[in-house]
Amino acid sequence: MAAVFPLDTTKPWTFNNVTYEYDATEDRWFVVSTLATDSIIEDITETRSQIDVLDTIIDQEIENRSNLLDAAASKNNQQDASINELDARVDALAASTGKLEFKGRYTYVLEKTTEACTAAYAQCLLEAGGDVPAMSECNRLKDVCDAAISDPYAAGSFTSKGTTNIIADIEEFLITSVDADGQTIDWLNTAEEGDYLEFFDSADGDTALFEIVDEPATASTEQTIRVKFINETGQGDGNFNLQQSYDIRVFKVAQGIDLLEADARYVAKPYVVYFEDSPADITPVHSSGDLRNGELWFDSSSLEMFVWVNNAWVATSPPPSQDIVVTALTSEVEALKAKPDITSSTTAPVNPKQGDLWFNPSTLKFAFYTSGAWINPDQS
Repeated sequence: MAAVFPLDTTKPWTFNNVTYEYDATEDRWFVVSTLATDSIIEDITETRSQIDVLDTIIDQEIENRSNLLDAAASKNNQQDASINELDARVDALAASTGKLEFKGRYTYVLEKTTEACTAAYAQCLLEAGGDVPAMSECNRLKDVCDAAISDPYAAGSFTSKGTTNIIADIEEFLITSVDADGQTIDWLNTAEEGDYLEFFDSADGDTALFEIVDEPATASTEQTIRVKFINETGQGDGNFNLQQSYDIRVFKVAQGIDLLEADARYVAKPYVVYFEDSPADITPVHSSGDLRNGELWFDSSSLEMFVWVNNAWVATSPPPSQDIVVTALTSEVEALKAKPDITSSTTAPVNPKQGDLWFNPSTLKFAFYTSGAWINPDQS
């Protein structure tokens, strides 16, 4: 049931565990608190040390307001101006503590329309593949679906309108007022045009983000919300799946959400790493069939890494493992070169180094090179 706001706008009003206050400048009621289990104050970890200070300031402001009211009883104009000023200051302090976020848990179900039942029936027959028992079950499910078209949606359920469950193609949702945990959410006053609606798949962690493009409307015990698809993340199939559980969140744009600074779940990784012998062996993984800037190719034949930039592969530094191999090999070569050489010849070796040995087969004598000369160890 939709909220019917009271005529008395001087005090807060609570309906379905949601408390509202009237803003005379906007001439409308605003949500100020809720008993929803997942309503949170963002950035509470950073502002925890400021809460005591804010409470003290608010108490002081309230005390100042009371003093001003007592002192200005005969000065209505001055009194009204003072109250307005204090209200603005208290609201500013309250707003600095964060923003409200609303969340409910729901199960995705088939839309209760003849078109949706017919589409589901056709898909069932396709999957049956001519199997007679399976086709009979499709007929039974079709009868059950048609019979339930006029029934209200079960609490804690939602569906997409227009006989499609493809996330990127959905333009309107239907959501019940009570979620799967029995929590009542007043979507009419919680979600507004310009706010963001997020669906989180609790099974595989996928998320989908939509912008609300129109004020929610009431339909029996449900609310309909028109949306525009923004983005999705994860490795799912891109569909809402029947009987799958989803967390539905509302992000209030009035509280300062910035899509450029939004959740990192919506930041797509710019690269894929391909392990191939040559670029000719690479098949891009993207549906467009093209490579994207930032993707990497590891040449498994030369052990070299390349990055795709401006329609070309650009070589980067060799991998650390290759540096280690080259360095170790160079060290071993240098160590071998430092060892003494042993030469067998009838003439003295050319360019000898300290410690080299020379065996003269004609005289059957050894000599070693030291201090710039060949020395026969048999001689003193």
